[in-house]
Amino acid sequence: YTKKVLSFELKKVEAYIVDQQAKDEEHRRLQEHRAEGEHEKIYSKITKYAWSDEGSKVKVYVTDLEGIKDVSTDNINCTFDKTSFDLTIQGYKGKDIRLCIPVLNKEVNPEKCKFQIKSSSISITLKKEKDGKWTNLGEGEGPAGMGGGMPGMGMPGMGMPGMGGAGMGMPGMGGAGMGG
Repeated sequence: YTKKVLSFELKKVEAYIVDQQAKDEEHRRLQEHRAEGEHEKIYSKITKYAWSDEGSKVKVYVTDLEGIKDVSTDNINCTFDKTSFDLTIQGYKGKDIRLCIPVLNKEVNPEKCKFQIKSSSISITLKKEKDGKWTNLGEGEGPAGMGGGMPGMGMPGMGMPGMGGAGMGMPGMGGAGMGG
């Protein structure tokens, strides 16, 4: 019996050592990349936004960006492709923030998509490739309304249509939900 217990414990220790060696190797690789200046920028996730389906286009409203006009327009970028968009803001109140929807509900025309910086928000216009109603913004998103979800209001990412007019949901009330 003792031999079985010791053999079992030895296998656990060996597995632990292999796991630690793998972690050490990964840590070493990360340190090398940092030393070479190849590290990737880390962004905080934007969770407060709303969206609405407006026929031939979808509008996304990124709210709660007090002082966004003070950020250089060179540091605000939104890239579009047929199935995604990625809004990045560098240096907003000392942080780099991002709203990335990697898989949109349907295809858009990237050349006709745009974004506009307002006094305390950013609006993104996604031009639909084909007309048709969008039931959500993208994978993991709720219905038209709040992309970020609302704490205490059911599942993350669930919208609140009708609460803010025209199926907009409740701008600025996003929470720690799926957001994007």
